Amino acid sequence: MTVLTILTIFATLTGTLAQNPSSLTNVTNAFMQARIVPDILPSFSPSALIDFRFSSDNTLPGQLIPVPGMFQFVFHTTATKPSFALESNDTTLTAQRFVVAIVDPDAGANAQVRHFLGGNFVLNNNGGSVMTLVNTTPALSEYVQPAPPPGTGAHRYTILAFIQPSAFNQTAPRLINSSTPITKFNLSTFSAAINLGNPIAGNYFLAANNTQTETTTSASSPSPSSTSKNGGLSTKFVMNSLPFRLLFTPFLLFIQSSVDKYL
Repeated sequence: MTVLTILTIFATLTGTLAQNPSSLTNVTNAFMQARIVPDILPSFSPSALIDFRFSSDNTLPGQLIPVPGMFQFVFHTTATKPSFALESNDTTLTAQRFVVAIVDPDAGANAQVRHFLGGNFVLNNNGGSVMTLVNTTPALSEYVQPAPPPGTGAHRYTILAFIQPSAFNQTAPRLINSSTPITKFNLSTFSAAINLGNPIAGNYFLAANNTQTETTTSASSPSPSSTSKNGGLSTKFVMNSLPFRLLFTPFLLFIQSSVDKYL
């Protein structure tokens, strides 16, 4: 049920950047409020929006989006790698290749944990400003499902897109491959080593490990209403889509309250 909400949010993104350029500023401000800047990035000035969705067998488009747009998801929702899409008014990006990374900066002694790192993404241009990012080669570091330890609060799983440097396929595999530990990763150090540059787009979601209850919030029931004795992962998504922009103020209040728990 909760996956439906993600897909609905994703679908509403189409064309909104052209109608509302201030959305890039909103994303920048959200990264500052959540302290992704400076905890992961020294600065952030996006020129595009990146959106993601997790898929499931029980997908039904058209689900209403609950207010204020903060959702909790069961653990299996994030079991498979999300798909990505980029929205930009820059037509030159269709000729570029991209690097996509997912990083958790809230792993304590493990520093940053790398949950995905892949290059050679290209844009599948369907004629609009929103284009799917398609990976043409195996990832350097395959997707690892979020699994924050109990008692560590909300973790900020941050998704970043970079324009791929020309020597990426030669330099990056020397530093990251399938046998490289995903812990103790440092995105800034990696970026400097391969001349990755600054990200052109970013997004993130929050996930926390609930050891006692597993709560699912759906569109038909905006308040937590179901529990499980097995416990589970609670995931709150903060999206760069139209509903996110319309409800940005309450989102920032939510982000700040969540950040306070682990700062």
